[in-house]
Amino acid sequence: VERVLGQERLGPTAEEVLARFAPLRNLLNIAVFDPRGRFRGRWDHNRPDQPSEATIAEQGSSPGMVDGPIPPGAWRLCLEVHQILTPCEYTLRVHCLDTPARPVVGPQSLRARARSSEWFRGDLHLHSEHSDGRNSVQTIAQALTEEGLDFFALTDHNTTTGLRDLPAGGPVSLPGLELTTFWGHATCLGVPEFVPWYEGDRLRSFGQIAAQVRAVGGLVCVAHPFAPPQPLCAGCRWEFPGFEWSDADLLEIWNGDWDEHAPINAAAFELWDRLLTAGQRIWGVAGSDMHDVDHLRSKRYPRTLVKTAGRSAGAVLQGLRSGRIVVSSGPTVTLMVVANDRRYEIGDTVLVTAEGEVTIAGSVEDAPPTAQVQLVAGRTRIPCEARWE
Repeated sequence: VERVLGQERLGPTAEEVLARFAPLRNLLNIAVFDPRGRFRGRWDHNRPDQPSEATIAEQGSSPGMVDGPIPPGAWRLCLEVHQILTPCEYTLRVHCLDTPARPVVGPQSLRARARSSEWFRGDLHLHSEHSDGRNSVQTIAQALTEEGLDFFALTDHNTTTGLRDLPAGGPVSLPGLELTTFWGHATCLGVPEFVPWYEGDRLRSFGQIAAQVRAVGGLVCVAHPFAPPQPLCAGCRWEFPGFEWSDADLLEIWNGDWDEHAPINAAAFELWDRLLTAGQRIWGVAGSDMHDVDHLRSKRYPRTLVKTAGRSAGAVLQGLRSGRIVVSSGPTVTLMVVANDRRYEIGDTVLVTAEGEVTIAGSVEDAPPTAQVQLVAGRTRIPCEARWE
């Protein structure tokens, strides 16, 4: 949990990390499928302050559960045993009630701040009460609007049911989920429905999962690849069997608060650098991994800036797909390359000849006076001024 780069220790001590995860707990989840094999929801409430009941109804299902007809027949419940640390007993009670559904309260309308710039600021990793987050989707959207964000991706664990609670207006919302497996997590962006990572008792290959996500125009992002392993964080570290980097489009190089997660973020950045140096074209992104809006002002969360051709989910996804991305917690970064009398911007592939000259220019604005600017070229870090060429 400690990492040394040069003489500087990054991140918290081992004792601080253990204190943040304590007390360690058992982790059980339940996924529900109806007689037609359709995914009908996932129960992901393991904290004492969370509800221990879930309702599936034609309308008004509880968070994490999918609305729809209740067909007769054999329903299937999959018990996902993510972690058992102490002797564990559980009781599952199922009641079939012919009662009116809970009233459906329509989400309110939010007004987002107009932005003339082509660069949109957003958060690509968020959790609501539809999985293990503490807040409603409405509360999250309102908080992000107040923070001035232009877009966000709702990435609840293995479910997209929060999409039904999205308010009108406000930041652009990307459909998505966080694929949560025993061998790592991956945020799937642009995905409107549940993506299974197992079939019966068999693990799907990640190539199959990625193909399903891309078939609907989505993107696959490996999340926090160096997260603490079990028992601190069950299944959080990326160790998916048979995984190939060609099956990922994005890599989360900054997860959560930098001061808390500096070791895992430094390792993720170095992994990204190695992949790029080896010729793998995968784009680095950031996500707050926020579970409580009360942390918005107390933590140094990153933002993913995307250059888009318009204000829509499709435009943001295309910007991400093209690599027109900047990751920042505040400072504005620009980068430009001139080669063979042609100008290239972030996300472009620069074509040069052996004799060609390449000019790299960039700037950093709104950075604190103590900030250090470095240009990473291959395995070399070059100190720069706030404006350089």
